[in-house]
Amino acid sequence: MLNHPAIWRALLLALATLLPCVARAAPLLAVLKSDGLESYAQVASGAASAAAGMEVAEFSLGGDGKKVDAVLTALLQRKPALILALGPLAANAARRATGETPVIFAMVPNFEKYGLEAKNVTGIALTRPVDEQLATLHALLPAARRVGVLYTPEYSQELIDKATASALRLGLTLKAERLGKEHDAAELAPRLAGSVDALWLIADRGTSTVAASSALIAAARKARVPLVALSEGQVREGALLAFTASPLSIGVQAGPTDPGTAMLPLPVSRDKLDKPSRSLDMTIITTRLSVAQDWSIQASPAVPPGEHLAHVDVHDPAHAPAKWQPLPVFDLGPWPEGLSLRREDMYGDDGR
Repeated sequence: MLNHPAIWRALLLALATLLPCVARAAPLLAVLKSDGLESYAQVASGAASAAAGMEVAEFSLGGDGKKVDAVLTALLQRKPALILALGPLAANAARRATGETPVIFAMVPNFEKYGLEAKNVTGIALTRPVDEQLATLHALLPAARRVGVLYTPEYSQELIDKATASALRLGLTLKAERLGKEHDAAELAPRLAGSVDALWLIADRGTSTVAASSALIAAARKARVPLVALSEGQVREGALLAFTASPLSIGVQAGPTDPGTAMLPLPVSRDKLDKPSRSLDMTIITTRLSVAQDWSIQASPAVPPGEHLAHVDVHDPAHAPAKWQPLPVFDLGPWPEGLSLRREDMYGDDGR
């Protein structure tokens, strides 16, 4: 029966009808993850929500550098319009794998140290610029005039130089202690904490270890000085507050704005995507919140008294709504006397 000419003509006509749809296939956003971290999944989710009209496919390196060649080969065979590389391993792999496909990286601490610059590469820094961090610290802790920080010169000297200048403009004094083979965080942190009004933990390879951050937290608590840290976990351990990135917001910020060309959300052309220095549109301030028995600090009564972990979303004013519009309210007058909404008063015996 399949040999009947009419059937073949019908099949060929159907195939010809489908071909334009195939030709207009949606551009592909390839999300390349260094590992299976939950934060990477949130970034990917945010990017997918912003990439309207694009197909999204995820690829993971599983934290294994030996998988790079195989995973990148499979990824590039899909001919993506854009690669979103999450984490240092993925960012480096995408940077080396292609010089044509646009790449945007995210979730890369100290991205300047990885040599990611290329004409087809841009990215979102994991932290706010130091001047904004210090300005926020000054606003939240106005009595803190001397700010202490530990750093590793080979990784963060440029950042410390910028921070020193920013601190002077704010009327602050930045006391920076160098980490090295001769002096570790366990030795320097107590001495630094005893000579400043606040401690500031930066994204430095030497202070990002568990041992270094624990030494700073312990020193801050013993000296009774506030510590501005980097993560929610450090706040739980004793830091006063932390400036943390919102992975979902990073993903939304990284999502392409034009699905037709999959260009990055930057006001530049593709041949000028060589300055991976875009900062976050939003950060989260994480701190501990104490709610009094009399609810004196405007907390919901549903929150039990005691100490709680609070999240404050801080948006860039440029991206905030100009004015919140209240919901419409219609005054229908007083409640009619004798009106009842009880089921037995509203429905008959038959339930109608």
